[in-house]
Amino acid sequence: MEAEPQSCIELLSTSVEATLAWAESLGRLLGPGAVIALDGDLGAGKTTFARGLCAGLGVTEPVHSPSYTLMHSYSGRLEVYHFDAWMEGREAAFLDGGGVEWLFGEGVSVIEWARRVEDYMPSERLEIEFLHLKAPAIDDDGHPIGDPIRGIRVRARGQAYLELVTQLTDPKSLPNGLRRAEEADRLPPARSSGSLRESPDSVNRGSDGPLEAPERLI
Repeated sequence: MEAEPQSCIELLSTSVEATLAWAESLGRLLGPGAVIALDGDLGAGKTTFARGLCAGLGVTEPVHSPSYTLMHSYSGRLEVYHFDAWMEGREAAFLDGGGVEWLFGEGVSVIEWARRVEDYMPSERLEIEFLHLKAPAIDDDGHPIGDPIRGIRVRARGQAYLELVTQLTDPKSLPNGLRRAEEADRLPPARSSGSLRESPDSVNRGSDGPLEAPERLI
């Protein structure tokens, strides 16, 4: 049975640098088998977050969006598998191309547009949603003044991820430019990106129900 979310913490980011620093902090704490599910608005920071996460995992090569290649892999302290499930038909390709095996492997999996394949993801995972909240002001010459404000909604599924999120969202440990959202600036409701409801035979053959995550370190 899939684990219920055990926390939902909302953050506000006023700079790309703050988001990168926070993602890097997360990357330094992850262990084998960690799964990070990313969702949210177009251009709100999913790939930027993945870059920071990879930096925290010791990846030194450039990290790019895998939108047209389905998956990029990077070598660092752990192997990192960076997936994208956005394009039409990617759900089946994700699974048929070995996505399930990677998700239950010993590396770190980072999935953009993860809700499109949520039915096949491990029951324990960290979900992070990014939202555009406020565009920067524009000066008389059309140049942006300051950084946009983005919301980051963090959900932990599983006790290990709950402990991780509690540590990473402690107000004393957040980088400058990132803070916990107050009651007055609650984020909009979560959005659905759509997900698969029927398993391709190649993946579901021999299975009587949803896949369960093995014991894993975080």
